[in-house]
Amino acid sequence: MSEISASPVPAVSGERRSRWPTWLAAPPAPGGPPWSRALLIAFRFVVLYLFLPEDFGLERSFWQPMVSWVGGHVFQLSRPMDLFSEAGTGDDTAHFVLLFCKVALAAAAALAWTLLDRRSRDHRRLHAGARLYVRYTLGMALFGYGMFKLIKGQFMYLHETKLEEPYGDLSPMGLLWAFMGYSTPYNVFAGAAEAGAAVLLFFRRTTPLGALLAVAVMTNVVMINFSYDVIVKLYSLNLLLMAVFLLAPDLRRLADLLVLQRPTAPRRAAPPPQGPRWRRIGLLALKTVVIGYIVISITKSSLDRWLEWDRIRSTAETSYARTYQVDDFVRNGRPVPPSPHDASRWHSLAFRPAGAVVTAMDRRTYAVDYDAARQTLAVPSGDRRTSLGVLACSRPDAEHLVLTGKLANDSLIVTLHSLDPKRFFLVSRGFHWIDEAPEDR
Repeated sequence: MSEISASPVPAVSGERRSRWPTWLAAPPAPGGPPWSRALLIAFRFVVLYLFLPEDFGLERSFWQPMVSWVGGHVFQLSRPMDLFSEAGTGDDTAHFVLLFCKVALAAAAALAWTLLDRRSRDHRRLHAGARLYVRYTLGMALFGYGMFKLIKGQFMYLHETKLEEPYGDLSPMGLLWAFMGYSTPYNVFAGAAEAGAAVLLFFRRTTPLGALLAVAVMTNVVMINFSYDVIVKLYSLNLLLMAVFLLAPDLRRLADLLVLQRPTAPRRAAPPPQGPRWRRIGLLALKTVVIGYIVISITKSSLDRWLEWDRIRSTAETSYARTYQVDDFVRNGRPVPPSPHDASRWHSLAFRPAGAVVTAMDRRTYAVDYDAARQTLAVPSGDRRTSLGVLACSRPDAEHLVLTGKLANDSLIVTLHSLDPKRFFLVSRGFHWIDEAPEDR
């Protein structure tokens, strides 16, 4: 698992011999010419930035106070800087302030490091350790996203409500999710590219190929996130930075081979760990356990999510779990015309295995309580502590539903019809190897 050779360190004149056994001594990475001053500073900055931790405990105790102070005193922002907002976005103002804090701290630390350390000519040993950390961190992230796509757990199948939604009412992110959710083969292709890059990164000899594939994959992901307003722009940029960090030592050789078309020599790599046989076996066993845990845990998580969504999808095909679109919405005897910005008029009602979900005309959703035995629909308040009203459900036929009752002192009569996904051309069209009559509407 280690990228640092464990060959004995030769004694150097004038130096004190280490008291540790030679097989425990960490030898230097492959030698080479001294690094330039610019490369030293750039490496220090990148390593410091990548290694600044963001775990949950530090976000609460360290980053959150700093972000709040910098947001209020440096950027003069009046809005609260909450890294744990309910919106769940990683691209809100607080996270951009966090990015500024991390860059500023990394730059200041790199400057102090440079001023205090004027004797170092390279950081090859630190670079080897950093590559090991980045390989597994990036590999875990890519393998997770890859398996979610391979098992169809990230982009779900198009449900009736999404199919019924007007194209122009979709958000850019909703459009992307609908595009990806439609095609299982494309999900498999995209997931295989991400998971394949991750597997290559787990092994030292295949790291350059894995980094090259990761750069290609993450460049596409970053462009998609920026183009479709996906809320993980900063996170995907960090993953791309990790991939570039791993590929950087091989960029000149790649340019010689692919662009300049001239011969290139292989990169000098550290030899595999040496020492006692039990130590080599132990390191191999540790690496096997780590990779096995990553693969098994992420695969299980992806399968669990897919099985849950598949259960919901299967149940949704029964008569007790369907989606209905509102035809008429009568309040206090007066029909309420549909308006895209009306939060009080319903657009659709979806029955799920656990309760039901109402979608308003402004596309906001909220859960309601369905009692199948009594055929009633209870609408709770926003805090779900009280009930706004109970509506009786009746079915004139297999395809229609009528709701009657009082809701917040208003008398309601809501008429709805069942949505069959198969009636949509997008669902029924399918794939054609031979296409005599192409459709591009």
